[in-house]
Amino acid sequence: MGDMLGSTILETNSIWKIILICFLFGFSISVVEPVLHIVAGQIDYVTAGAISKSLIIISVSIGVGVLITLGGVIRPMFNIPLRLCLTIIYSIIFILALIAPPEFISISFDAPGATTGVLTVPFISSLAIGLFSKRAGKESEEDSFGLVGITTSGAVIALLIMSIFVRNADLSHTINHYTSNNITSSSIAGSFF
Repeated sequence: MGDMLGSTILETNSIWKIILICFLFGFSISVVEPVLHIVAGQIDYVTAGAISKSLIIISVSIGVGVLITLGGVIRPMFNIPLRLCLTIIYSIIFILALIAPPEFISISFDAPGATTGVLTVPFISSLAIGLFSKRAGKESEEDSFGLVGITTSGAVIALLIMSIFVRNADLSHTINHYTSNNITSSSIAGSFF
């Protein structure tokens, strides 16, 4: 389905339509990803509602939508090498990690795991096949492979940015309270002692 969508998108011959469709595709497929809902629910629970499940899902989905557009449309259109694109993306992640609250960095880096679930990767991969079917040879393979890597980093960037904006929420207190009170009593090892 995604490969047909990708090749059909290219027939529109309008870069803005292609960008919009790729963004909406990345956003919507991420919103329905079951693993993202599980992770977002856990974050909501751990932060005692300071960061809601819906805020996590929307933020990650926007990040995936933006980066699928960057990796699937902008990068190949301007022939930006995958290595350069990933270097820039990871430099942005590094800078954001320096600014973001320390309690939220590990949560942000766990987010790509939620965007590589049963729905997202197959659809992104098939979309990449469709989008890059007009290109030949090794370039097409590299573009297809790179799209999944670029897209998953969108979740990290989105959550790091979100954490900077919700910095006022007292995350350190809720997370420290949760870990000190609940982890030992509800862990698997705790049931044996």
